[in-house]
Amino acid sequence: MSFAETAARHGLRTGAAWTATPALPRWAAMTDAAVNPYAAPTVGPAPTMPTSQVAMLEALGPITAGRLKTYSRQIRAMGIAAGIVAVLQWLALGFLASKAGASTGTDHDLFVPVAIAIGAYSTVLLLTGVVCWWRPAGTRWLAILGGFLLILNVVQPNLLTIPLAVMGILGVIALFKGGRLYGPGRIHHASLVKHKPRARPLPRRPGPAKPPTD
Repeated sequence: MSFAETAARHGLRTGAAWTATPALPRWAAMTDAAVNPYAAPTVGPAPTMPTSQVAMLEALGPITAGRLKTYSRQIRAMGIAAGIVAVLQWLALGFLASKAGASTGTDHDLFVPVAIAIGAYSTVLLLTGVVCWWRPAGTRWLAILGGFLLILNVVQPNLLTIPLAVMGILGVIALFKGGRLYGPGRIHHASLVKHKPRARPLPRRPGPAKPPTD
């Protein structure tokens, strides 16, 4: 058996083919992936934004896009606070219901209006948390109402209600100024987070003046 036949039998290359990519040995060809160890590593595609979102952000400019990102974060923070308060209010309502069921008289008579007030308050705050996160069209007024309800917590100032009132104030301001964050053609929060404004070239400074030549 010649050398060429032996090389072909064992998967080796001879002559001009020796300079090309080496062939895979038999143990590598029998694997599931059969990946060429000599090939360059491949990198998956980077996450991209929709073209419409990129065009809107580029048209706004880096300063306006940065402000909208701040407004979007303030709105989401207010929505999270509203959702937490709604859950706590529902828990308080359940506690009051258990006490009212075991009592009679004035406490039992006052339970119904108090329960209706707490239930309505908690429902609005829960919906506020939803619309501050997903922001469907026509729900900005509901988020503003929820922000004002959070601000009302300052009536009883303590270490819990004061931060909630501050979040409500910042959220309402952001809702009034961030109209581009709501509606069918809104700018998404994820697009604002991923957006990186293009670096503009710095203007060239004039060099030192050349001395006059005779």
